[in-house]
Amino acid sequence: MVFSGRGSLLAKRVLFAAALFSSAYVREGSGLFVDQAVIWFPSGVAVAGLWLLGAGDWWVVAACVAGQRLVAGNGAGYAATAAAGSAAEALLGAFLLRRLGFDAALSRLRDILALVVAASAAPVASIVASWFGRAFLWADPNMASYYFGWWRMNALGIFAIVPPAAVWLAASAEPLEGRRATVATLTAAGTAAGILLLMSLLPVSVTGVLLLVVVLPISLYAGVSFGPRGAASAGALAAIVVALGTGYGLGPFLAIARSDRHSAVQVFELLLITMPLAVGVLVAQRESAQRTTAFEARVLGLVAAGRPVAEVFEGIVAGMEELTDGLCSILLLKDGRMQVAVAPSQPHGPEPFWSTPIRDSSGAVLGVFDVHPRGQRVRGGSEVALAERAGALAGIAVERERRIEALRRSEDLLASINRNVNEGLYRRTSGGRMAYVNPAFARMFGYDSPEAVLADPEGMRYVDPRRHDALEGALALKGRVVNEEVRFRRRDGSDFWGLVSITGIHDARGVLVHEDGVIADVTERKALEEQFRQSQKLEAVGKLAGGVAHDFNNLLTVVLGYADEIRASCPPTDPVSDHAREIQSAARRGAGLTRQLLAYSRQQLLRPQALELTGVVDELGGMLRRLIGEDVRLDMRHASGPLWVRADRSQLEQVIVNLAVNARDAMPSGGKLVVETSVVTVGEAEAREGADLQPGAYAAFSVEDTGVGMSPEVRGRAFDPFFTTKGPGMGSGLGLSTVYGIVKQSGGAVWLESAAGSGTVVWVYLPRLDEPEAKEKEAAAEVSSGPIGGTILLAEDEPALRMLVQEVLGRAGYRVLAAEDGEEGLAVSRSHAGAVDLLVTDIVMPNLGGRELAARLLLERPGVQVLFMSGYPNDGRDLGELAGATGDFLRKPFSLKELVERVRMALPPRVATASAGSSVG
Repeated sequence: MVFSGRGSLLAKRVLFAAALFSSAYVREGSGLFVDQAVIWFPSGVAVAGLWLLGAGDWWVVAACVAGQRLVAGNGAGYAATAAAGSAAEALLGAFLLRRLGFDAALSRLRDILALVVAASAAPVASIVASWFGRAFLWADPNMASYYFGWWRMNALGIFAIVPPAAVWLAASAEPLEGRRATVATLTAAGTAAGILLLMSLLPVSVTGVLLLVVVLPISLYAGVSFGPRGAASAGALAAIVVALGTGYGLGPFLAIARSDRHSAVQVFELLLITMPLAVGVLVAQRESAQRTTAFEARVLGLVAAGRPVAEVFEGIVAGMEELTDGLCSILLLKDGRMQVAVAPSQPHGPEPFWSTPIRDSSGAVLGVFDVHPRGQRVRGGSEVALAERAGALAGIAVERERRIEALRRSEDLLASINRNVNEGLYRRTSGGRMAYVNPAFARMFGYDSPEAVLADPEGMRYVDPRRHDALEGALALKGRVVNEEVRFRRRDGSDFWGLVSITGIHDARGVLVHEDGVIADVTERKALEEQFRQSQKLEAVGKLAGGVAHDFNNLLTVVLGYADEIRASCPPTDPVSDHAREIQSAARRGAGLTRQLLAYSRQQLLRPQALELTGVVDELGGMLRRLIGEDVRLDMRHASGPLWVRADRSQLEQVIVNLAVNARDAMPSGGKLVVETSVVTVGEAEAREGADLQPGAYAAFSVEDTGVGMSPEVRGRAFDPFFTTKGPGMGSGLGLSTVYGIVKQSGGAVWLESAAGSGTVVWVYLPRLDEPEAKEKEAAAEVSSGPIGGTILLAEDEPALRMLVQEVLGRAGYRVLAAEDGEEGLAVSRSHAGAVDLLVTDIVMPNLGGRELAARLLLERPGVQVLFMSGYPNDGRDLGELAGATGDFLRKPFSLKELVERVRMALPPRVATASAGSSVG
């Protein structure tokens, strides 16, 4: 059909003109039985034609009407007025139909209302044109008598012609072809023939008019069965047949007076046309609602079934193309650009007919749903609403897929966390039963799987049940427990420390339903904390030991010095000499105690050298045998090959001796002592578990006894300074603490293994040298016995020690300039006009310390030699260029002989030479 968009424009116009000409000559008989035409078909044809073709073809209407009037013998003025009126009527009717959204599908009541408005208003245009011509161009005294009838017949023409033209000729109309067209034609012909036969059989009376109403159910049946197309066709056909039959003197309307017959037939025609249309619209709306509902149900079914979004989109597009008779597509917004998700089933033009956005539940735009027309037509409100519903369905599908994907990712994440997290997660009901545990919880409590924990009523064991009661009480009071340290028991009976956080979950009444908790195994952290506290204790005591050693060494130096003076001034047979010797012995023992304190605190000044560990142990073998006694058997075992380490020999020997003495004291009734050396390689895993060990090769020795052993409490404090299990007067408690300090200072590690009644093993690891180094030879300094001399600046804040050193060095032939601190030392140096050959200074002094004194003195007297003294051996570190090349540091306490020798070694060679020359002379 040419009006469907598949024909040429010329063919459409030719058909339109032919319809106008032919409809103008279809009159109801010769006018003998009705005063006017009941239905004016040209009005309906003209309005339908311009609605289908467009307002631009108004000239076709004007030309056809003018030509028809001229052919009929009317004058040019009359023809022009008729042409203008008909064109104006057609334009107004088509405009109103388009403006009011008249849809060719006739599927809405608003389409009927739009038709009513257009049919009622359009004839006014032709009437106004006719009135203008009759009033101003030629006089017509009967002008007003037939305008009302004119309006009715033109309006009925629009009612009768526009609906079937729309449903059959519009672009969206589905053409009938083949058998369906034949059936439709035969049905129409049969219906017309049946109506004519009925009109001929009915009596010409009022009763016959009433019986003619039976024609109406035929039209209504067509509307119910075939929707708007059947209703429009059947109603128009019935109205046309009845109008033509009456006009040609057939039917019961002839019983009505001629003056009323025209109006009666028109009222009956209006019923025949409008009532089927209304029924057809209602049927169409019901069918559309059913199709829409079925479409939505199909789409929602796909969404509910979890089908891929692409499949859901295809269902939406296919359903919408069926419902809208358009070509549909879906575009999604991705990376700021629209990308086609589903294309139309057929190619289409570049511009969409209309689009509706696809949004999620929050209103964010996800994409658009496009509908492309199959021809030029006005979009209907129902189609817009349907497209919006399709967009909503597409948004539901996209959002559901995204939520499913997010849920899947969330589930994967939770499952991964559940598998891999090291913390134990659990849920326990208010009755105490475990409802859920993760794998880490099962591992933590010694189970193979979470199911094994859930099957065990005692899967979560507290070492102290009272602790459990306390936590439950806190949970009931506060609703949660945060970071509580609890000692738990594993399935095998071993214990571990857990850091527990619990949250109580309550119902609407506030009753505890269950508790959710997390447990972190902090056993290792607790051990590290204990080690840290031990380290802090050791550091604090070490600082105390260093401070005590500094002052104590000053005093011991004075004691030893004056004891030397007493012995030097008394004959060997004098009892006073013996007393002085005892004083010296006591002072040396005090110095030894001080060295133990410093070794414990790792502040002893060491002289490390390359030592072969096995040889050092062997050389001590004889002394150890005498030391442990005859009731203890000594067994020495060595690894094959040399074990080279870098350590201070005297300190290393002290470690071995202290361990042997400690082992002897643990075997009061005799036993066996095993000293063993070995090569040990520490890996990454062992280093993490070891006592401050780094991965690498170690030379190790162990001292093992068969003594009484240690309880866990004693073992935990074994390295504490002054801790001892011996009675008063039987030990200072510094043996193992001294070992600890020396080994740590040498870069090694020490720990012990012991149990009550099972003896003790102490392990010492020292870093092993990859290759043995040449043993360092100490060249004994040749001390000149000849005369000496020179000027010495002495700075010492301890008065007794300062006086003693000044007196001894003065007797040795030196000129001594004494000062009590660094500030006074600088002042004395500046007031001395001669040379200063050597600075002898304490390091720690008030006002100005020894380092600062040496630095400033070197600026004023370049080349002066420096000999530092300190009772705190750690002060001897990092002296750098401030110290002399020979006797840079003199450790307190020292003897007077050692003082004189170190001063002589520190003097510049020119001083010693000059002194020797003057002495000889």
